[in-house]
Amino acid sequence: MAKKPQTLAKIKYEGKQVEDGFLDARTAANALIGIDESLRYFIYQEGVDIQKFPFEIPVKIQKGSWEALFPDNIDEVLIKGLLTWGAAKYGGTALSEMAKNDFKNIGFKDVFKSAFKKMTWVMRIAIHLGTISIKKLNSIKFTDNNTKAHITNAKNETLEVPVEFLEAFNECPEYLFDKLSKVVDVERKLVVLYTDDKEKLEVKVDHTQRTIFVKQDESDEVLFPALN
Repeated sequence: MAKKPQTLAKIKYEGKQVEDGFLDARTAANALIGIDESLRYFIYQEGVDIQKFPFEIPVKIQKGSWEALFPDNIDEVLIKGLLTWGAAKYGGTALSEMAKNDFKNIGFKDVFKSAFKKMTWVMRIAIHLGTISIKKLNSIKFTDNNTKAHITNAKNETLEVPVEFLEAFNECPEYLFDKLSKVVDVERKLVVLYTDDKEKLEVKVDHTQRTIFVKQDESDEVLFPALN
């Protein structure tokens, strides 16, 4: 029996509103679009040839809260999808060599891992600071030959951040996580988790932190307006 691939990363919503593993269609659509937009942004920031190809980000939905799971063999999944696209581009048997030559220099798994780590760290920094819109930081100290940044927030709490992820935060569009965070509610929390053999990164967004990522005019949205 083949060994089940491990989960490299996941984005999930947990709480009473999803304890049976369900989201309504519109909410689920927002969540999936948010996942695609957020990850695709960071993948493109890697500056590799993957930008040339119309790849799709695979998502497996699993019951037990509402989870979008990304398997450890995501490189194989992405390549399979790209080869399908290549079949249409190159046609017939020419696909096997020509398409594979196009994809051979792209380390899909490494690109994805880097993108997911950056996404997780950017959200973590934003929550620490209470904002994603302020990019100029005054209370910051660099250590370890300028590879680590120690960021102090308004509560005098300090977060140690690898400098590469601080740069990702500085460059991140203000409302990149709008659709992801729009799903968050009083009884529905967003959890972003990355894990491998060496580290585990996790960030959680609850209803009190929702406005950090959601456009202000939509964060106060009235879901059930009074009928006249």
